[in-house]
Amino acid sequence: MASIQCERKEEVAAQLSCEQKATLDELIKCAEKTLVSEDIANKSRAIVAEKECLNKADAAAARVSAVAGVLTNQTSSVSLAVFGTKQWAGYPVTNFPDPLESVGPFAQAALFGSVKGAVVYGGKNRAGVECGWLLAWSDGTGRKIYAECGPRSKFNNIDWNRIEKNLDNSGIIASANDKETGTAVYATILGASVGSAVAAGYTG
Repeated sequence: MASIQCERKEEVAAQLSCEQKATLDELIKCAEKTLVSEDIANKSRAIVAEKECLNKADAAAARVSAVAGVLTNQTSSVSLAVFGTKQWAGYPVTNFPDPLESVGPFAQAALFGSVKGAVVYGGKNRAGVECGWLLAWSDGTGRKIYAECGPRSKFNNIDWNRIEKNLDNSGIIASANDKETGTAVYATILGASVGSAVAAGYTG
């Protein structure tokens, strides 16, 4: 497992606390286990074959790229609910945890290329204010991850073109904070032997 403490140390040290780095390392381990799961591999291949209309021979020979993620709810909300998603490239293999109560996994896959997607969760912060947490990732031309958070109204009409542009200009670490609501997101995306692993924590 490629610990985030060993990859681009300067970037990680500047954006994440030791506690956050430790949490992400544990979540990455879980995501990597999902990536090497035979069940997820079979589902990924079957879904990609179906969506790309491949015959059995082509499906068997197809090279499938996968992203597996693990998300953790560290907010004061008992649970967070999905209220927005975006799939620029690739297909869902396992859905986002909904509700996200503590820790939950998801998986996506694509044929010969990148997986690129996003999810927005909603819930209440410690003051009881409705808030949103956005996470976006890509593993095409370099691994990228991007995050935003704040009052839920900020995410009612999302400009996905802007989010995609910000994602394309991001790196392997995302760290977002909103002073008004006290919410935050911290996340990373790393390469694994059979795909990419995503880990993220939501606080507030």
